[in-house]
Amino acid sequence: GSTTAFKSYVLSAKFLTMAVWDNLGGTAVANLTDDARYQAGTPDRNLIIAGNFDSTPAYQADNYGAQVDGFLIPKQSGSYNFYISSDDASELWLSTDETTAKLEKIAEETDCCEGFVEYGTLNDDGATSTTSELITLTAGRRYAIRALVKEGGGGDYVRVAWKLDSDQTAAANLTPIPGEFLATYANPVGASVTIATEPADTTAE
Repeated sequence: GSTTAFKSYVLSAKFLTMAVWDNLGGTAVANLTDDARYQAGTPDRNLIIAGNFDSTPAYQADNYGAQVDGFLIPKQSGSYNFYISSDDASELWLSTDETTAKLEKIAEETDCCEGFVEYGTLNDDGATSTTSELITLTAGRRYAIRALVKEGGGGDYVRVAWKLDSDQTAAANLTPIPGEFLATYANPVGASVTIATEPADTTAE
């Protein structure tokens, strides 16, 4: 066989990227977004989240901010609610297409550690913002999705769930969006593919 090196970013299913800015005080998302390093797009580390929309396995630390990016690809057209839960504060952004230029904030957690709650239901902080209004999505289309999270001390995570308006599952019983609906462009520098069997030449119109 032969070995072929990747030369560009590739769309990788079931993954999200996570950019991390270390040594940031505070617990508000603004402590991240107001930082000059964030605005310059120069994170201290770039990580991969494998599987569900849950940052817990990817990174555990204190006093950092993170931006989780990728694509959401629904398999069923319809209207969806989105739910965000985090430690500490977080924001959830969704685009109307696959570009980040059209990202709009659809939900946020301004404090810490709320679970997923039904739309219009007050969470422990007396707020409803952790759940989005219904958003119409088309099956097979890619939608850019982003979560921002600011960690102070103690536990840390950001989790995002969703469900169709026809889904009767209680919000409290939802789990993070499965990897089968997620993807990201990953940098495969240093990676290679080994071709075990060379393809046969073919001539065709």
